Amino acid sequence: MALEDLKRRYGELQNLLNTPLSQTQGGLLGNIPQGTILGASLIGQGVQGRDPFSAFIPAFAQTAQLQKYLTPKKEALKSAYDPQKGENVFATESEIIAKGLKPVQTGNVTRFNPETGSFEIIPAGMVKQQEENFNQASIIQGANDQFNFVGNRIKELVQQTPTGTVGALVSAIEGVGDQLSQAAQQLGISTGYKSDNSDLLNNAIQKATGLKPDAENWARVKSQYINFGYILARMKEPDNPRLSDADIARQLDRLSVGQSRDKQLAALDEILMTENREANIKYKTLTGMDLPIFSEKEKKKLKKEETDPLGLGF
Repeated sequence: MALEDLKRRYGELQNLLNTPLSQTQGGLLGNIPQGTILGASLIGQGVQGRDPFSAFIPAFAQTAQLQKYLTPKKEALKSAYDPQKGENVFATESEIIAKGLKPVQTGNVTRFNPETGSFEIIPAGMVKQQEENFNQASIIQGANDQFNFVGNRIKELVQQTPTGTVGALVSAIEGVGDQLSQAAQQLGISTGYKSDNSDLLNNAIQKATGLKPDAENWARVKSQYINFGYILARMKEPDNPRLSDADIARQLDRLSVGQSRDKQLAALDEILMTENREANIKYKTLTGMDLPIFSEKEKKKLKKEETDPLGLGF
């Protein structure tokens, strides 16, 4: 081999072995330069008694193949639904699992939007989430409708009683007993409630009515108060499949305001206002719209309180 040819081949080999440390690949050997891997392969060929220069091509191929196997593949991005953001995002399979995202089904769905009066095309994965929101919103609206029907009727009957009449609230609730029973049944009292602490419930009813368990109409009053308490509890926890005596007792405590008609009316007003507002917030979070029963008067009153919480008239 001529001396000049030997120098040239040595120079080419030297350039390959001088790969800078910054020129690295990812993977298990990501911090080792390609030149180092190639040099190790050539030395191995020399140890076996082969000409290092003639072994250059197979060693180079071996290095490239090794880098290929040890370099991790980049994960492909997939379309997924982020329930916290309420929108579709792109994420890797690992990110979908780690962040609790919901993979979006391929394809789109075309449907009519009654709010805009036009057809819209949305990702198929969003349809399921919107259906779940709609179902939960329907439960809230149903409970709210039942509550307002019986709540306002009870309030009307209390107002009709003479001033200072003892037991006005009890009489009013007895006056809507059938409606209370129907409303509670529609909201699932037969499948969503089972008494587990009768003493706790009896104490709450006795405190709210002033009656004792040995009263002549105790059984009837107790049944009607349980129905009303159940409706209130369902308003608080619309997605709770099993309400307890403790849940109902907490709601009946809100009626424990004494026998004054004015205090009873004030308590009913407060309950109606609070429950309607809370139901509207839940409903609007799910649908983006106000509850149909949420009147313009109530909206204006709520907006005024939000801008002037202290009632200073600013």
